[in-house]
Amino acid sequence: MKPSKRAVSPRNSVAAQCALLCLVLFAPGARAQCDDIHLSHQPAAAAAAGEALSIAGVASGLDEGHGIAIHHRVIGEGDFEVLDAWLRGGRFDAEIPASRVAPPGVEYYLAAAAPDGEPCTHPEGAPVDQLFVVRVDSTGEGESTGAGSPPVVTLIAPDAGLPVEPGELVLVLGFLDPDGDLDPAGVTLRVNGRDRSDEATIRPEVLTWVPGPEFGAGGLEIVCEARDLAGNRARLATTVALSPGGAAGIVDMRDDERIPRPHGRFSASSRFTDLQGAGAVNRQEPARVLDGRLDARGRVGFLGYRARVFLTSDDKPEVQPRSRFRLDLVAGPVTARIGDVNPRFNPLTIWGRRVRGATLRLDTRPFQAQLVSGATARAVEGAGHDSLDVTAPGGVRTIVDQAGTYTRDLLGVRMGFGSDRVMGIGLEALKVKDRLSSITYGLRPKDNVVLGGDLRIRLFGRRLRLDTAAAMSLLTDDISSGVLTKEEADSTFGISLPFDPEAFEKILVINSSTTPMNLSGLPNLAVQSSLHADVATHRLEFRYRRIGASYRSLATTTLPVDRRGFRLRDAFTLPDRGLRFSAEFETYRDNLADEKTHTLATRVYAADVGYRPRGGGALTHVNSGLRLYDQDNGDDSEGEGVGNRTLYFSLGGGLRFPLGRLAQTLNLNAHVSRRRDDIAETGETSGLNLFVESRTAFPELPLAFGLLAGRTTHRYPGLTGPEGDDGLDANFTTVQASASYLSPKVPAILTWRLVNGDGNMTGAHSSRSTIDLAVDYRFDAGVGIVARLGHARFDDASETDLDYDEAYFRLGLEQRF
Repeated sequence: MKPSKRAVSPRNSVAAQCALLCLVLFAPGARAQCDDIHLSHQPAAAAAAGEALSIAGVASGLDEGHGIAIHHRVIGEGDFEVLDAWLRGGRFDAEIPASRVAPPGVEYYLAAAAPDGEPCTHPEGAPVDQLFVVRVDSTGEGESTGAGSPPVVTLIAPDAGLPVEPGELVLVLGFLDPDGDLDPAGVTLRVNGRDRSDEATIRPEVLTWVPGPEFGAGGLEIVCEARDLAGNRARLATTVALSPGGAAGIVDMRDDERIPRPHGRFSASSRFTDLQGAGAVNRQEPARVLDGRLDARGRVGFLGYRARVFLTSDDKPEVQPRSRFRLDLVAGPVTARIGDVNPRFNPLTIWGRRVRGATLRLDTRPFQAQLVSGATARAVEGAGHDSLDVTAPGGVRTIVDQAGTYTRDLLGVRMGFGSDRVMGIGLEALKVKDRLSSITYGLRPKDNVVLGGDLRIRLFGRRLRLDTAAAMSLLTDDISSGVLTKEEADSTFGISLPFDPEAFEKILVINSSTTPMNLSGLPNLAVQSSLHADVATHRLEFRYRRIGASYRSLATTTLPVDRRGFRLRDAFTLPDRGLRFSAEFETYRDNLADEKTHTLATRVYAADVGYRPRGGGALTHVNSGLRLYDQDNGDDSEGEGVGNRTLYFSLGGGLRFPLGRLAQTLNLNAHVSRRRDDIAETGETSGLNLFVESRTAFPELPLAFGLLAGRTTHRYPGLTGPEGDDGLDANFTTVQASASYLSPKVPAILTWRLVNGDGNMTGAHSSRSTIDLAVDYRFDAGVGIVARLGHARFDDASETDLDYDEAYFRLGLEQRF
C-alpha cells in the first residue's frame, strides 16, 4: 500500500506524527493495510538449506512492543508454525529456525492483531492466495545447521523393489543419529502427499506405520523427514509397490501396549517485565505472564488423536481469547476437531479464520462433507446507561458510551465432489450472526449469509492447475431494529417485496440496513480464479479477481471489496546457472457499481532477478528487484484527484570467504523508494534503507560472531518542519553485535542493539539500546530449559520526554515425550 496523501504539519498531534514516523522507517517492496495498520517487509530472493532465515520489517499504527506473528512452513507441508517478533522503534525482526528452512523453500506471511482483535495480514490476501516464498537450495539428504551431526533415515521394511500385498504391509523406517538427540515430535511422514504422522508410531530409533483399508493395489509415495534438537534435518523419499500376492511375513513392530503412550512435547514459561520511567504509562502487556503449551498425538486402536493447548495468564474476559486449545480425532475417513478450529471452505467465504467450536469432516473420495459450528468472537460487554425517554419504546432509551463486542456465532456446511488429483467441486453455505442477548451495550449487531462454490482442476501431473471460487452474500448491518415487514417495505421505502421477510427471519434478518436490496448488476458477487502452469523451468500464473462493492463475508475480513483486476506473473530459472527471474504485471480498478464520482485505476509492474552460484565460491547470492505502482483516478484537482507513481528498488548480495582459519560471510541489502505525486506535493516521499551484516564462524566450533550496521532515511519534501523549514525527515542508525554458541546441549545467543534517531520530525529524536541473552540447556531425556533475560533503555529527546528502562526475564521448561 502507498503512503497516505494527507499532509502533516507541526500543528498535527504528537500521536499522528509518531505514527507517521513509524511508517517512514523502511522502504518496502510491498505493503499491506488493515484499517490504520501498515506492515512492510521485503522478502529474500533465496536461502540456503539448514541456515536460519532472517525476517525483518517495519510497522505503523501499532504500539511499541506489539507482537508481529510470522506464520511459516516448508512449502505445502502441514500447518503453519508461528514465530513471534516484537515491535521495537517501529521495526521488528526474527529468524525462522534453520530446521524449518528446507527445500524446495519456505512460504510465510505476517500477521498483527488490530485493536478489535481482527488479524491484519501481509501480503494482502494471505494466507488465501498470496504468500511470501523464499526458494531454498538443497544441500543433500542430511542438512546440518553446524551444531552436531545430521540424522540419517533408512528404509528397513519392506524390501525395496519387492511388491507387497496391501493387507501385509508394515512400513518400518530407521533413524540413525550420531548425537542421540533425534526429536520424535520433529518427524513427519507423508504418504501420497498427505500427512500420516498421526497414524504412525514414532520413537527415537524407529518409525512404524500400517496403512488403512483405503490403500489398495498400486503404489505409495513415501516421504519422511526427521529433525534433531539442534535443528539438523534428514529426508527420505521412496516408493512402495502394492499388489496381490506380494511378500508375506513382514514383522509388525507396533507397540505391544494396549493403549500406546502418546508422543509430543510440553512446555511452560514465565515472563516478567519491569518497566520504569515516564514512558511506563504506555505499557501494553502485564508485568508477569505465565504460558503453557502441550502438543501430544497418538493412537488408540482405530482412533488417532492429537491435542494442542496453549494457555496464558494474559487471557482476560474483557478481551478476545488469547489462549488456544484443540483436539483432533481421526477414525478412517472421519475427522472431528473440537476447540479453536480454522476451517477452510472457500477463499471468499472462510479460509483459516479462528472459530471456537467444532468441525466434523467426512472424506470418502469422491465425496466429502464438512460442518463447522462455533463463534468467531466472544462477548465483551461495553459501557453505557439507560435514560428515560417517553418517545422511546417502553419509555427507556439505552445510551451506549463504549460499544462492546457481541458473541458472533457461525454455522457453515460444505459438500465436495471429486478428488484433488484431477477435478474437485465444492458447494458451501455460511451464516454468521451476532447474538443480541450476549451483551447490553453494543452497536450495529450484524447478520450475514454467504453462498459459495469452488472448482479445482489438475491436469498433466499437476503441471496445469486451475482454481476457481465464487460467492454471493447478503449482509444486514444492524439487526437491532428487528425485521422489516412487507407493509413497512411498501409504505416506507416504496419496495414491493414478493415475499414476507418475517418468514425468513431465521435465515436472515432483513431490514433497511440489508445490502444489497437491489440485486441488479450483482454487486454482492465475488469471483476469484487462478491458473498455474509449469512449463519447462517456467512457473506461469494468471489470476483474476472481482469483488463486488456489496460483497461481505464476516468470516473473511481481509478481502478488498469493490475491486476488479488481474495479475500475470512468470518465474523461471536458467538450467544449471543458478539464475532466477520473475516478472509481474497487475492492474485493478474500483467503482464496480459506478456509484462513485471517480474510478481509481492501479497498475503494478514488478521484476526480480536472483543469482546463487552452484558449487560454492566466494559469491553466495545476488538479488535485485524493481516495483512500480501507478495510480490515477482521472481527476487533476487537488481536492479529489489521485495521480501518483511509487518506485521501489532493492539490491542485495552476499560473500563467503576464509579469514585465516575462520569462515567469514558478508551480506548487503539496500532498498530505495521514491513517490512522485502529480496532484499534491505533500504526497511526495523518498527513502533509503541500507544494511550491512557480517558473520564470522569457527568451522570446528559452533561459535559465531555477527555485526550489523544500517541506516534508514525518509523524507517528505512537501511538508513543513516544526521550525517552518521545508521538508520533514526522520533518520535512524542501527548498530548490532551478536555472539552465538550453538552447541547441541547448551546453545546460547547474546545480542546488543542500538537504534539512534534524528531529524526534524516529532519523535525522531530518540535512541533505544537493548541487550539480550538467550540460553538453552537440553538434557538427554528430552528435557530442556530456556532462559532469556535482557535490558532495554529508551531515551526520548523530544518534548514528550517519555524515557523508560525495561528489564525482562523469561524462564521456560520443555519436555519431549
